[in-house]
Amino acid sequence: MNDTFDKKIIEKYIIPEYENDIRDAVFFRKFWEKASVIFDNLSVLFVALSTLLTFAATRFDTKNLGYVAGTIGIFALSFRQFSTHCITLSKDNNSKLNGIIRRLNIPISMPDPICHSEEKKSGDIEESKQNNFELIKTSCKEEIPQTQIQIQTQTQIQTQTEFF
Repeated sequence: MNDTFDKKIIEKYIIPEYENDIRDAVFFRKFWEKASVIFDNLSVLFVALSTLLTFAATRFDTKNLGYVAGTIGIFALSFRQFSTHCITLSKDNNSKLNGIIRRLNIPISMPDPICHSEEKKSGDIEESKQNNFELIKTSCKEEIPQTQIQIQTQTQIQTQTEFF
């Protein structure tokens, strides 16, 4: 095969496919993270509603209210399970994205959105930023030795490449 044919195939088919894969992975990792949060919150609300209806069923001595409470409890369990499945899908898309980034020899990886949101909840944001900086600094030193990383502010990271 000649070089022009190879370049044509790469430009026409391979690069657009990588772009689509990256776009989809970025979109769906966040989509499934949001779906996980929504269904997790719904499951908590449904558990509370089911518990409330269970107590109300004993007070009003009606079987129908007990069935409704049980049905809502089943939905709560289903929503909790689906929330866990959404977390798995988000992590799978994040792994797919990082795999593409690695194959393209880009020295940065995307953090897992689920773990990142858990760090926000626990109040470890500053520690997380420092850990991410150290990870980026380490990966850049390993893969591209002529790269220097400087912190301009606590949240910005600038990469400068030295030219010899």
